[in-house]
Amino acid sequence: MKYLKILLITLGILCSFPAFTAPLKVVVTTTLLKEATKAVGGKNVSIHTFTSANSCPGNFDCKPSDVAAINSSKLILYHGFETYLSSISKNKKPIKIAQNKNMLVPNNYILGINQIKDLLIKLDPKNKSYYSSNANKAIVKTKNLDKNIKSKSIKLKGVKVICAEENIEFVKYLGFHVIYAYPQSDKISAKEWSDMTQKAKKEKVKITIDNLQTGQYVTAQLAKDIKAKHIVLSNFPDGLKNTSTYEKCIITNLNTCIKVIK
Repeated sequence: MKYLKILLITLGILCSFPAFTAPLKVVVTTTLLKEATKAVGGKNVSIHTFTSANSCPGNFDCKPSDVAAINSSKLILYHGFETYLSSISKNKKPIKIAQNKNMLVPNNYILGINQIKDLLIKLDPKNKSYYSSNANKAIVKTKNLDKNIKSKSIKLKGVKVICAEENIEFVKYLGFHVIYAYPQSDKISAKEWSDMTQKAKKEKVKITIDNLQTGQYVTAQLAKDIKAKHIVLSNFPDGLKNTSTYEKCIITNLNTCIKVIK
């Protein structure tokens, strides 16, 4: 009887603890999607990221660990330009976040946050309030960041630049006047390069902006030729020094732009 009583007490104590729930396994293609997913999912998600922050997410060499991550995942998130996904996620449909828009732009990031929130709630409805609360906090933080960026980027308004196509949405958000947006270097013909150079000279372009992930020295020589400044921006957190988070990535990019026009 004594042992039975001890057993019942022990079982009662164990039952008083909440049942362990394994984190939802989420596969994302970039560190930008990782930041948004982590902001909403918090401790309830386990995230596997395909591409490193300083590599081009449109070109990806799949490893066995990536296939395994897909097979065990509950959710696969991508931007829209990752064409390789169709060949490695045949049994699971990836979900496009923010409609292929550049999520460095705060409004697009908020769009992604809300979309990820809804997806996580659908998969894990019992934690709806947790995901909603996290999303709201992330949105407030992003809106405050947006105000801060807009107040500081006034100095950049109207400054004429050439930039990579991958950066154009973010560069315009900062207030720059984009004279020409060039494609990835292997797709630039001799004629297009000549046209871009002539236009840059005619418009008196002040800055050429390369994208870290697709080629950080593409317009370096052009900048010298037209006596412009050359800078490199990152589309994804953790690609450059001091860009480990979404917020730090935007601020570092902004500071790089402001510093070069002083």
